[in-house]
Amino acid sequence: MPKKTAEIIKQSGNEYVLQVKSNQKKLLEQITLNSNVSEAISIDETVEQNRGRDETRRVFVYDDLYGIDMEQWIGIKEIVKVERVTYTNNRDLPSLDTSYYISSACMTAKEYNKGIRS
Repeated sequence: MPKKTAEIIKQSGNEYVLQVKSNQKKLLEQITLNSNVSEAISIDETVEQNRGRDETRRVFVYDDLYGIDMEQWIGIKEIVKVERVTYTNNRDLPSLDTSYYISSACMTAKEYNKGIRS
């Protein structure tokens, strides 16, 4: 997810929700820190049961952009954290996965949950 992608999307008049992965180490560390020390402005939780597995998804939205280079990440307005806890029939312990996103849109956690899931 190059920074240029965010700039091109904004210049075209659109908004973005981009997943931040481990190759964006500095950004990932900063938004992880921000989400750990800030209070979410919106939270949503869904529970799904499907094909022998139960998944609980929690989505948290933050507007704390402290330490993020706003010139490099054109248009960034929110940080989105998605936690997935999955139980399967063949495992005793659940799996936990956390993903982070940056967004130029201002939406509720419910809206992000629906959009990221699609």
